[in-house]
Amino acid sequence: MNAVIANIEADNYADALGQLQNDILGKTDGCANSGSPDANDWIKDCASQNIIYPLIQDAIAAVQSLM
Repeated sequence: MNAVIANIEADNYADALGQLQNDILGKTDGCANSGSPDANDWIKDCASQNIIYPLIQDAIAAVQSLM
């Protein structure tokens, strides 16, 4: 997330969006997609993923609105 923030601060919105979509979202989406954490998920319980995943989706939408 620090890299995403740095890219946003530098007006590198495409890079920030790519990081959110390709690096972060896929590591928090197991519960949303299959009902249980994926092997590559950083967050290993669905209760926590269910909090974080929508926030990442909101961040993606926010960055898209800046482009």
